[in-house]
Amino acid sequence: MLRISSILICLIICSVLYAGYQKTPENGFILKGYIEGLPKETVVFLLSRQNDVSKDKDTFMAARAVNGKFTFSGKINGAHFYFLSIDSRISKANTTVSNALWLENKHMNLRGTVSRMDSLTLEGSLSQKDYQSSVETINNYNRTNDRSVVINYLNDHKNSMIMPYLLGRLRPFFTLDSLIYYFNASSKEAQSTPTGIKFKKELDLKYQYKDFYEKGPIGNVIPNFQVMTSTGDKVFIHDMISKKNVTLIDFWASWCVPCRALNPQLSKVYNKYNSKGFQIIGISIDAVDSDWLKAVKEDNMAWIQTSDKIDNSYKYIFGMWAVPAYLLVDKNARVIKGNPTEINTSLKPDEVVNIEKLDSLVEGALNY
Repeated sequence: MLRISSILICLIICSVLYAGYQKTPENGFILKGYIEGLPKETVVFLLSRQNDVSKDKDTFMAARAVNGKFTFSGKINGAHFYFLSIDSRISKANTTVSNALWLENKHMNLRGTVSRMDSLTLEGSLSQKDYQSSVETINNYNRTNDRSVVINYLNDHKNSMIMPYLLGRLRPFFTLDSLIYYFNASSKEAQSTPTGIKFKKELDLKYQYKDFYEKGPIGNVIPNFQVMTSTGDKVFIHDMISKKNVTLIDFWASWCVPCRALNPQLSKVYNKYNSKGFQIIGISIDAVDSDWLKAVKEDNMAWIQTSDKIDNSYKYIFGMWAVPAYLLVDKNARVIKGNPTEINTSLKPDEVVNIEKLDSLVEGALNY
């Protein structure tokens, strides 16, 4: 567990709730929990992400348990999922983060044991039931490859608050038009949740660049997603691409050994062709800014560096599944070479960015 900052300490103090009656906030929720085996005075957190890397940013609420009991209360926009986490400095359990918990503005109860944090039981949330049944449905589809299983589920759960989340998980299996159809068929309440708003933005962006998804990336314009600079500014990728004739978009991470091993080679090509109209735009998928900023300095990466935190384009726009991943584009953001992704898994060998041949690729693109 990372060091708790002064901000988080204030959060904990404000969120400490003791056993006894507590009034549910108007149109809000109250979540009463009991985790058997919790050490005395254990601090528990509601996190917005399961892979906790920065409690300052990911903590939704915090409370101190008394005899294993704790209470959270507040108000959320419709329904959203969180993860309960134990302060690992106090608890030595193997798993200190729970399974996904879909909260609604209702009175809910949470039960479990400290040794099985990944199997907590949440009662009083219809969205939690829908989530559990959706997981079973997707698992069933993966076993049988029977598409009707998923179609029937979607048709039967159009009013479910988890619909935008579920459609997000089904990206690899459905066409863009199908995703849009089922999203529009979902309830207005589900569409207005944070997940719904974010997914709607993604669908609109993809529809705007429909050729990229339906005809494949080669020769088509990539979606104009946003990235964040090292100074925290939000920039559209097309604005950055238009400044040079040829751009290599490099998706990477500080923890990716192959990514960093290739940096000397990228540096060599960058230094050779940058003055001739070539640039590299690094897009880090790191969760913590300090990690990729440190790696940039360590590896002497002189080209533009950004973070993918805004639109998560690596995952949601391009459907990539591993780093390093590359896109070579012209100044109009049309793809010259790409990487196999969920969008297009059948790129021909001569359509794939081969870093070993990057020098000749860039020279050829600049002279085209």
